[in-house]
Amino acid sequence: MLRGTVASGGEEWPELLQMVLFAFNTAVHSSIKQSPFFVLHGREPRLPSDVSLQLPKKAVYSDVSTFTQDLVINIQDAWRLVKEIWTWHNKNTLLKLM
Repeated sequence: MLRGTVASGGEEWPELLQMVLFAFNTAVHSSIKQSPFFVLHGREPRLPSDVSLQLPKKAVYSDVSTFTQDLVINIQDAWRLVKEIWTWHNKNTLLKLM
């Protein structure tokens, strides 16, 4: 991602690094079928375009308890999926080495 963004001299990469990192963390990864941001935070990020277009927030909660419960469930589901994929990948990689 960074190589495709930086000009041939590469002097501007420190300024672009934060944006490239955000793009990487908010993109859905083919291996886990989720974005790293979702796996870490249990929700999708609010993008700069969402803010500038004044789009409504994706989920509105009436109380902190409901939000917390949904957040915990989302994170647990995401981690379970990542663990399943990681276990499957390592098992298949080990079988190929034998």
